[in-house]
Amino acid sequence: MPSPPSTILPPCIGILGGSFDPPHQAHTAIAKAAIAQLRLNQLIVVPTGCAWYKNRTLTPSVHRLAMCELAFGSIASVVIDPRETQKTGASYTIDTVQALSADHPRGQFFLILGADQAFEFINWHNWQAIIGLVRLAIVERAPDDNEQVVPTTPMWQQRFSSNGITDFVRLRMPAMAISATQIRSRIAEGRPIGQLSPAVVSYIQHHQLYRGLS
Repeated sequence: MPSPPSTILPPCIGILGGSFDPPHQAHTAIAKAAIAQLRLNQLIVVPTGCAWYKNRTLTPSVHRLAMCELAFGSIASVVIDPRETQKTGASYTIDTVQALSADHPRGQFFLILGADQAFEFINWHNWQAIIGLVRLAIVERAPDDNEQVVPTTPMWQQRFSSNGITDFVRLRMPAMAISATQIRSRIAEGRPIGQLSPAVVSYIQHHQLYRGLS
């Protein structure tokens, strides 16, 4: 008698990339929203190595990886993936996506992007190949209950439409005005550090990170 067809669904895997310099509360909020709204089995956090789009030198990867472990460590289903930091030369998302697809051949992948990243997506290296391997999940601010919403099309969606990108989902989360640039500046100026987990604050203080910034 033949075996019944398998009913095991492919695992849903999210990919959240970034410099995480340092990882802050908005990053962890996005992770939690993605896991819940996309029903992810796993969220892979990928700190970038040598970012072709950055006009500054990133904090050494050993520190950014350690801070990610501290920031995301309490969130079930999150895995920190160091592969981009172990590469020489520029880090391109297509290379990471292809490698992860090979590691998880049955996986259904979501690439999680902020609105600013989504707007620039068509400038990414080999973006057409990326959307052949993943579904894009764009982080959008959810309106407050008392906020009057004006129906407008976001700039990133206009770009998507004009370039034939139609397969994407939205992630809704409250607005969080948090900037890693501002956090680094506050540390460099000796001002109080907010918007970070206590463990990450302790790590930054212990290793005296960002103190030499001008």
